[in-house]
Amino acid sequence: MKNISFGIALALCLFSFNSFAHDEHHMPSKPVTKDFETLKKLVGHWEGTPTKEGKVTVDYTLTAGGTAIEEKMFAGTEHEMVSMYYPDGKTVAMTHYCALGNQPKMKMTKATDKTMAFEMKGKDGVDSKEEMHMHSLLLTWNSPTEITEQWTSFNKGKKADEKTFTLTKK
Repeated sequence: MKNISFGIALALCLFSFNSFAHDEHHMPSKPVTKDFETLKKLVGHWEGTPTKEGKVTVDYTLTAGGTAIEEKMFAGTEHEMVSMYYPDGKTVAMTHYCALGNQPKMKMTKATDKTMAFEMKGKDGVDSKEEMHMHSLLLTWNSPTEITEQWTSFNKGKKADEKTFTLTKK
């Protein structure tokens, strides 16, 4: 009898969740900024020239009801990293889950028709400013099917390295 009651309760819970998840009246859409709408153009699979880290692949996926974009770089390798882009008030922010083991948070500091610049302020997402971390990203649209990502890392509070990837949408 307990198994039947549990089964009925589980079925009711699943039915309720399914109804909630598919009922647009319960999940109102949140408006996003023009810059976030521009970032949505990245959704898809991108490839770049090989680096010492290996073949550069980047996948952009729209998630969370259209309010977040997941960027997965070097998927399936030891260098795999994920960045999440999301509206933050009147701007766009991102959190970079780095292979270095930290999660620097950056905000868009400038946007033009062809570029978006993100930069970390303070030490949000790292233990200290001295820790090696990705500090900024300049995203450039070279064409609708080609972008360049220029990542800048900091170490001991100063610019340490710059990695540039030119990617083509496949």
